[in-house]
Amino acid sequence: MVHTPRKETRENCRATFSVKYCPKRDAYIVTKFVKKHSHRLANSREVPFLRLHRCVMESNIAQSMSMRKASIKTNRTYDYMVDQAGGYIKVRFTSKDLYNRMDFEHRQVVLNGDAQAAISYMNSKAIADPEFFCMFSVDEENRLANLFWRDSQSLHDYCCFGDVVIFDSTYKTNVYDKPLVVFVGVNNHNATTVFGCAFLVDEIADIYHWVLRTFLTSMKDKKPISIVTDGDEAMRIAIDEVFPDAHHCLCTWHIMRNVNTNVNNP
Repeated sequence: MVHTPRKETRENCRATFSVKYCPKRDAYIVTKFVKKHSHRLANSREVPFLRLHRCVMESNIAQSMSMRKASIKTNRTYDYMVDQAGGYIKVRFTSKDLYNRMDFEHRQVVLNGDAQAAISYMNSKAIADPEFFCMFSVDEENRLANLFWRDSQSLHDYCCFGDVVIFDSTYKTNVYDKPLVVFVGVNNHNATTVFGCAFLVDEIADIYHWVLRTFLTSMKDKKPISIVTDGDEAMRIAIDEVFPDAHHCLCTWHIMRNVNTNVNNP
């Protein structure tokens, strides 16, 4: 189905409202006010449905949560709120707004619950494995941000085969939208061995600096001789700060992919 683009009705609208602070009078003064619009304004019945005026209150969320526990669907809950308020205009939000907020609250509960479950699982691993290492950080809202872990086998493998470390960040393919960082190497059987893993909140230099410092602490300050990455600039900055003496090498697979992409001559 082809949708006809909606006609633009607000082009070249000259309506302006400018305010300037006056230090001498310690007050804000209106310096310019043009109230004439080039388009039709919303009437009194349409104003409550403008995005600026729509707001789902915490009391509405609490009521909807309670009704969901009683197996009442969100659309039925919205109809009840409309009847309770005395009409759609007085509710001050649409059913879509309520669905979006309920979905957001549900995802927050799931993510916070999974964070607690992950930390509890790490604690149980630490009890069973004396050499198990785990460290995490929280954000401004006291939610789980970064999480690093490695077990005793990883420590043993790193002590034997940790001269060369491959430091790689996968794409955000998980439900938490967090990049997964893995530290891997190659043992004497030419097989891949995992030294540690981490979930990060972002792929920036400061976060990489945190995970590299944590990795170094978990490995009892044993530094690698060489580090292989995909050439990410944020990784390079963090590596230069934490492992300034290590040889920073680029992954052959990424080099060949870039060559095939940028060089036309086979």
